[in-house]
Amino acid sequence: VRDKESAATELAGNFFSWRSSTTHGRLERKMKEESEANTNSLESLQANLARIKQKRIEAALGRKSKESMRAELQEIFVTWRYEVTQSRWQRQSERSEATIAAMEARLQSGSLAKERQMESVLGMESKKMDLSRQAEVYCSWCCEAARGRLDRETEQRKGEIAAMEARLASSSLAKQEQMDALFGADAKNALTGEVAKFFLTWRCKVVERRLQFETERNQNMISTMAARLSDESKAKQEQLEKLVIFGTKVRTCANSEIAKLLYGWWFEAIHNRMDHERALFEEQLKEQRGQVYEKFRGAFAAKSTMGRMTLYFVEWRKQIILARHQKQVNALEGQVASLQGEIAVQEQAKAEAQAKADAEAKALEVEAEEMSTDAELFSSLDSLRSILDNGDVALVKGSWLIKHTATGAALPRRQDMPTEAFWQPEDTGEFFDRCQDAMQESENNGSAPWLPIMSISWRWLSEEHPDSEAKQLVVLSRVVAAFVSHLRRAKGHLRLLDCAVLLDWVSFYQLPRSRDEETCFQRSMKTVHLWYGHKLVHKVMLKRLPGERKQGQEFLSYGERGWPTFEHTISTMTAPEMVIDLSLLNSNNDMDDWTWKREKDMDDWTAIKKVCSIHSGPMPPIVPDAFNAMLNKKVFTKESDRDIVQARYCEAFKACIGNAEELDLSDLNIGPSQHKAYSAVFPYCGQVRRLQLANNRLGKQGAEDLAKHLCRLESLEMLGLEGNGIGDEGIVLLVDAVHASRQLTELNVDRNQITAVGARCICDILPKCGRLKVLRLGNNNIGDQGAQQIAQRLPEATWIEELHLAGCSIGRPGIQHLVASLPSCTRLTQLVLHTNSLDDVCIQSLSLVLPQCIDLSILDVGHNVFGDPGLTHLSKALPWCTNLKVLDLSGNLISDDGVIRLARALPSGKQLSACLLSSNQIGDVGAKGLAAAIPKLPSLEILYVDGNVLTRNAGYMLQVAWHKAKKPDTCNFRGSTVEAILF
Repeated sequence: VRDKESAATELAGNFFSWRSSTTHGRLERKMKEESEANTNSLESLQANLARIKQKRIEAALGRKSKESMRAELQEIFVTWRYEVTQSRWQRQSERSEATIAAMEARLQSGSLAKERQMESVLGMESKKMDLSRQAEVYCSWCCEAARGRLDRETEQRKGEIAAMEARLASSSLAKQEQMDALFGADAKNALTGEVAKFFLTWRCKVVERRLQFETERNQNMISTMAARLSDESKAKQEQLEKLVIFGTKVRTCANSEIAKLLYGWWFEAIHNRMDHERALFEEQLKEQRGQVYEKFRGAFAAKSTMGRMTLYFVEWRKQIILARHQKQVNALEGQVASLQGEIAVQEQAKAEAQAKADAEAKALEVEAEEMSTDAELFSSLDSLRSILDNGDVALVKGSWLIKHTATGAALPRRQDMPTEAFWQPEDTGEFFDRCQDAMQESENNGSAPWLPIMSISWRWLSEEHPDSEAKQLVVLSRVVAAFVSHLRRAKGHLRLLDCAVLLDWVSFYQLPRSRDEETCFQRSMKTVHLWYGHKLVHKVMLKRLPGERKQGQEFLSYGERGWPTFEHTISTMTAPEMVIDLSLLNSNNDMDDWTWKREKDMDDWTAIKKVCSIHSGPMPPIVPDAFNAMLNKKVFTKESDRDIVQARYCEAFKACIGNAEELDLSDLNIGPSQHKAYSAVFPYCGQVRRLQLANNRLGKQGAEDLAKHLCRLESLEMLGLEGNGIGDEGIVLLVDAVHASRQLTELNVDRNQITAVGARCICDILPKCGRLKVLRLGNNNIGDQGAQQIAQRLPEATWIEELHLAGCSIGRPGIQHLVASLPSCTRLTQLVLHTNSLDDVCIQSLSLVLPQCIDLSILDVGHNVFGDPGLTHLSKALPWCTNLKVLDLSGNLISDDGVIRLARALPSGKQLSACLLSSNQIGDVGAKGLAAAIPKLPSLEILYVDGNVLTRNAGYMLQVAWHKAKKPDTCNFRGSTVEAILF
């Protein structure tokens, strides 16, 4: 330090000396140069003046007196000028010398200050000490300090080595005593010890291979049975679909064949009976005629007159009987003819029914194809590409729209637009390819995909032109410019130089139209709902101009018009998150007279999305009948457009709601007054598989209305009713409808104020719901009694895979009943007992049956009241849970002892990916055990030990072990990206 300060002082003195000499030399050179230049210029000036003066005097006066006078004056002027210059140079020299003197004084004062500082620090003797001596003293002091530090570290290492040797010696003694106890005194022999070690190793390997073989055999048997069941279920499903599609046809054919056989049999029976009666009548008539004839002939043979009269009478009687018989025959023949006519009518009806059944079957097939196609129209890129390829609709380039707005002119109709304003077919191919790559990139990153396409919804201010003064265009162009600048700043495939805009005035053919243009326009009207209902297209709505009322302009509002109502309704029904409502930039609450909140928001797309997006979640769908009734109150410029709008909305509703496999009506605050309106949607949802009604206010009345429609949802697989306050009475009304839903696999009734009574109703239908795999009853006050009801029914519902009972106030009695029934649930993969009252005894009971749940992958017993004893028993059961992936033990009373036992048991779980130990009482000793177990867990991705009593060094030790094992810093857990380790 002393050497450095003296060297710095000497260096500073040398620097100031050099600087002063340099400055003084530069000033002297400058003064010398200026003096020489002034002297030369003065001499030349004097010569020129003398010459000019001489010539002028000689030319003008020609007298010597004036010549001598001027020469004298000139000499006086030159002398005065020289004196003035000399005085200026002298003043500059004095100033330079004063500056140099001031700098030297400052340098001297600085050196004096340094000298005083050195004297105060080192003393007066340090000045006399030689520099080499100072260096020698400093080096010897450093060497002594380093030698002392090395000696201390050596002693410390020796102590650690001695402690390790003592620990190893004690461990070896313990091992020796254990071997003596197992194999006797002869185990001390090295040979016997090696034999015992070899035998134990061989035995462990044999047992491990046997267990592995049995596990693989059981898995093969399970997979074979699952495949067989899957094949049988597929065959049954195909047979059922065939019967459903051709049921009408089969029934009609069967009824027609039966009718034909019945009428044929009846016709034959009538004919046979008629023939039999005719023959019998003829025989009776013949017999009667013979008897009468013989009787009259024998009695009145003598009297010819009487005999002749008798013969006449008999003949007359015969004719009467024959006429009556003929009438009967004619009547029977008429009946037969009418029956034949009826049979012909039935055959014709049968043929018509057959043709109708064939037509219905074909229509069902076509409708099924259209349903599968319509469901993809509003989310696929190909549907938009096909519309643009045929030229019915044209998209405007955003850059051209911005340039045109700068001119101040109104937009021309499509027929008058320049060619360069549109995306041409040769450009759209590359544009959609980039969009496809961008969508794939968004899906890979876990973000929502979207397209650089914007559909504009606005008002037509007049029938001739929607925006003749280009006022609306100015607002829209700013939004388009913000979107384009956002695209140019984007990364990856979404970094584009331009966007595509759909604006009805320039994208569709307008009046007057030619025949070909009219054909294209009619085709474009059949797909207009795609542009406003597509889930990947941004929809921008300009409902009113800022300051419109102040300017005295009155037009029909946005909500009073038919087309804007259609565009707004269909946009919010399919994808509300893609709707940009510019009216949300209003600075006051008067929607009829509003201005922008912040003008700069109009130039930032991110700010526009943040302020103008609809954040209320999914919008309530409006059924077609209700929409038509609402549309009857709206105004159309052309009344013929009303039918087009109604037809397109009906198609969009059937495609998006009727064919939707998932219907999310969560967080809509559905109360008693809205039950009927929402219930009207369910008859259209024949294809829905997942119905989510979470966080509403259904209550008992809503549950009753829902139960009436659940039987119609034949494809329903998941029903989410959490957070609706249904209660026990509502559950009683719902269970029968849930039982009727044959395809239901998941039932979620979390947070519904259900008690043991409601739990019993749900459990009663468990044996009847053969497809129900997930049951969520969390955060309901079912208590131990409800847990007992569930446990009694679980052996009859072995197909349950996930059982969620978090926050159900379950204690020892309830867990005892559950433990007794868990071995029967052979397919159980998730058991959630979060936030209950499970103590060490409960965990011990649970640990006894966990080895029998071989498929268990998630065990959540967090936020209970058990500690190290319970965790010790649980650690003994974990090696048997080979498929366990998530273990949640957070929020309990676990300390270092329990964690050390857990760390020893964890390496047996090769598939464990998440271990949550937050908010316990774990210290540095437990953290050390966890750090030792981290390298032995290849699948571990998440380890949470935050909220404990770890020191900074323990956290650093865990982090080093985590990175040394090459674990990730972040991972995907429960649907979101989280940090991999917390301490």
